[in-house]
Order: sequence, then C-alpha cells, then structure tokens
Amino acid sequence: MMNFFDLPESCYYGRLIPKNSFDKYTSTKQKKMLTDVVSRMSWTHKLAPYTINLSGKHIVELQVIQIELKRKKNIADILSVIDKSVPYSIVFVVKFGDEVFVSATVKHVNPNSTDSCVLDWTFKSDWFLIEDFEIVMNLRGSLDFVFFDLCKQLSPFASVAEDSLVDLVSKTSIFSKLDKEVKRLRAAVNSCKQFNRQVELNLELLRAEEEMRNLVIEGN
Repeated sequence: MMNFFDLPESCYYGRLIPKNSFDKYTSTKQKKMLTDVVSRMSWTHKLAPYTINLSGKHIVELQVIQIELKRKKNIADILSVIDKSVPYSIVFVVKFGDEVFVSATVKHVNPNSTDSCVLDWTFKSDWFLIEDFEIVMNLRGSLDFVFFDLCKQLSPFASVAEDSLVDLVSKTSIFSKLDKEVKRLRAAVNSCKQFNRQVELNLELLRAEEEMRNLVIEGN
C-alpha cells in the first residue's frame, strides 16, 4: 500500500476492506462490478484528533481508502456506495497499473436515516501517472481545512485564497454545468449543416465560454 500523501506513521491504518462489506447498500449490478472490476480495497490511513492531533468542526475524521482495479473503468457508483455507508469523510485513491485518480465527496448525514449519508458533491481528478502525483494533504489548522484544501486542489478553483466549502461546491457545480453546456454546443456547431443556425449556436457557445472564464476569474 503506497503512502501517496506522505502521511505520518501515526495515521497509518492498513486494513483490507472485504468486498462484501457493502452488500447491504449495493445492487446486483454494483456487486458484480465489485467482483469483476475491483481487485483490492485498503483502508490505509485515518486522520483524527488521536492520530494527527487535528480536530474539526464538520470533519470529525478523514479516511484514506486505496482501491486497485483489475481494469480501467468508471467506478463512481462503487465510490458512492462506500461514501453513503461510511459516516466519515473519505479521500479515495483509485489505482490501475501506473495510473491513479483522486476523489473526495462532500456529504452530510441523512436526516431520515442515521445509517446513511447524503452526497452533496464529488471533487475528483482525471487519471494521471503515479509519477506525476502532486496532490497534497496540508496537515495544518484543522481537519476542516485539510479536507477543504484538498477539495480545492480537485476543483477549477485551486488558487482561491479564502473561501468556504459550501461556496466551493456551489462554484464548482455551476462550472460543471457550464462545461457540459460548452461541450454540447461545440458538438452541435460541428454537426449543424444550416449556416444561420450555426451562427446562433456559435453565439451561444461564446456566451457560455465567457461565463466559464468569468467564473474562474471571480473565483480566483
């Protein structure tokens, strides 16, 4: 198990997670994905007041879970299942061969069921080479800061000087919607055969791209 974030030995947990640990929360399709796609799941580190001497108001504990895949595949459903079933914040490092991606979800306890969590927003990186791993955990201030700072690194607003996690989720959500709209409009422009309609689509595209730029400028 690799210590991707170079965390202190006091945080090391090193427990393998049986795939059937989440049977209560998984569908038949998700169980099959766990079997067919996931090679191993390891709970590698635990950040808490008694392991790192940092506490938090909203983040009581921060867990690091590494998942190794048999093949490169989108396992967002599996990560969501784990996140919903664990009451603490989790940073996932998903590995396939010499590539990884990092994912962290903002969540809160389900008011109608203390046995599960509601997922508010997931911050995640693209796949990248392990040798290029530059995401860090800045262990200072509080666990709230550690988690917020890591989420910033996984967002389009990594250089924000001061902000709140709520604002970061809001800005990233808006950015994500604009990004999807820009991609949709680009595809529509490329496939459109009518000149007048192509002009209209191009104008819409320019407006959406400008909104994205402005959002990043305001956020940074």
